[in-house]
Amino acid sequence: MTDTGLPEETRQKFWDYLQYKRTDHTYSKSTFDRYVRSLNYLSTVIPIERPTSEDIENYKRMAGLRGDKPKTIENCLYALTHFNEMLGYNVPVAAKQRKQAPKQQYVPLPDEIEKIFKYALEIADKQYSSLITAVFVVATTTGARIGELARINVDDIDPKRGIYINAEKKERSRWVGVPKEAIDFILKFIRTDRLTPTNRGDKGLFTCVTHPKKGETIVKRYEPESLRNFIRERGRAAGIPNMNSHSNRRFVATELFRRGADLRRVQFHLGHSDISSVLPYVKLSEEIEARRNGEMLRPFFKKVFKRRKHNATKK
Repeated sequence: MTDTGLPEETRQKFWDYLQYKRTDHTYSKSTFDRYVRSLNYLSTVIPIERPTSEDIENYKRMAGLRGDKPKTIENCLYALTHFNEMLGYNVPVAAKQRKQAPKQQYVPLPDEIEKIFKYALEIADKQYSSLITAVFVVATTTGARIGELARINVDDIDPKRGIYINAEKKERSRWVGVPKEAIDFILKFIRTDRLTPTNRGDKGLFTCVTHPKKGETIVKRYEPESLRNFIRERGRAAGIPNMNSHSNRRFVATELFRRGADLRRVQFHLGHSDISSVLPYVKLSEEIEARRNGEMLRPFFKKVFKRRKHNATKK
C-alpha cells in the first residue's frame, strides 16, 4: 500500500471497503492511493474521523486561499466521505465542488503522438530512448489505464495474440490486438534495453532505477503514480503540454472510431464492461473531427478576413 499517515490496518480496511463493501461503484488502486493521500493531507488540517460542518468549512476556506483546484477539493471531500462511511458516520458535506463547466477533455492528434516518438529518437541514452518509445507504443495501441499499464509483465507480450491487459475497476481483462510492428519493437525492447529488476522475480515490463536508502540502488517496476508522472513529463518535453496518462486512452478510442470501428469493437479494446462507458469517446471523436474540419476551412477564411482587415485600415 502507499506510504501514508494512516495505519496499515486502517488502510487495508479502507481498501477492502472500497473494493468489496460499496456496491454503487468500483475503485481502482490508483483511485484508492489518491484517496489515502488526500486523507493523509486532511489529517494535518482537520479531524478526518467525524469532522463537523465547521471543520469542513475551515478546510474549504484554507483550500481556497491556497489556490487548490475545485477537482482537488472534490477529491479530498470524496475521500473524507467514503472514509467516514466505512466507519459508520455521515459527513455533513456534499462532495461536488465543481460549479464551472468541465473543460473539454484533451485528445492528442496523430501528429502530436508522432512528435513524442520523434522526441524519443533524439534522446542520446539508448535505453531511456527505448523506454520512452515502449511506454507510448503500449499506451497508444492498447489504450490501457495507468494502473493496467503499470501491471503489464514481460510474459504478457505475445507475438500472435498481442498484449494481455489485467483490468482494473472490476472490468474485463483481455488480450488486446496491436500492430505487428509494435509487438516486434516491444520484444526487442525486452531483449536489449529493458532494465533488469534487482528482484529477478519482478517481471514488470516498465522498470526504473530507485534509491530507497542512501547508497542503495535498485531497479523495480514502475508504480502507477510514477508512470503517470513519466508520461506527463515526457509529453511536455516533446512539446505536448496537455499530455496525461488518460490522453492515450482517448487517442486510441477516437482513432478506432475514425477508422470505422463500431461501439462493440471499441468497448472490447478498452475493456469496458458496459457499452455506455464508450459513448463519451464517440462524442470526443465527433468533436475532434469538427475541429479538424474547421482547420481545413481556415486558410480560405484567413485570406477573407485578412483582406477585410486590410481594406478597413485603408479607409
